[in-house]
Amino acid sequence: MSVASNNNHSGNGNDNGNGNGYGYGKGNGYGYQRRSAQLDKRNQKFKDAVCDYPDVAQCRSIGGPKMTFERLLILMPLLLSLLANCGPSALPPPSPPSPSPTPSARSAQSLAMLRARDQCFRSERISPNQRLALDRQQYSNVPYVHRYVYCFWTRLQLWHDGTGFDPMRIVESFGGPRRLNLEQTVPAINGCNAHARRSARTALDWCYGAFVCVLRTTVGDWYRHHMQDVINGNA
Repeated sequence: MSVASNNNHSGNGNDNGNGNGYGYGKGNGYGYQRRSAQLDKRNQKFKDAVCDYPDVAQCRSIGGPKMTFERLLILMPLLLSLLANCGPSALPPPSPPSPSPTPSARSAQSLAMLRARDQCFRSERISPNQRLALDRQQYSNVPYVHRYVYCFWTRLQLWHDGTGFDPMRIVESFGGPRRLNLEQTVPAINGCNAHARRSARTALDWCYGAFVCVLRTTVGDWYRHHMQDVINGNA
């Protein structure tokens, strides 16, 4: 009885010891090694993705956290050249403004018109406000405008008390047929001379009436633009 009991105990002990011990050592030990290998691979990937330097700014810097003096000397000429190309000196200089016409470049007729205008302002005692209105080509039917219009065209020798405005001389004075159409200018001026003479009592009234009549034609439109250019220094 005692021998059988010992055999059973010995058999169970060997079975349990060999079986459980071998199974635990072989099964659980192999699984642990496999999991360790997987963790090592993950750690290696994570290590590759992480910068070796603790500061992100250092990780992105040239040469790591400590740039050598030699590298700084190598990069300095490149930085200076970039600054020179991007600086204000690299911008093209501004183009100079176009010069206004000088008196020598203006036509003789334009200068004559300006002289006649200024002389009539003084001789007819035109006030500053009246001068401004005349320069804006506001020819109201008032005495000072009558006097100015008669003085202006008489000084230019383009008006004669006996015949009125001289259309051919006006065309020649203002640039000839290349600027004024003879087929439009001559009939318009002659027609206004005849129309204004019928109702005029004096030479001043006749000159003023014929002048404002011409202003209502295409010739008058051209004259307004031309006179404005003369006053502004563009002709």
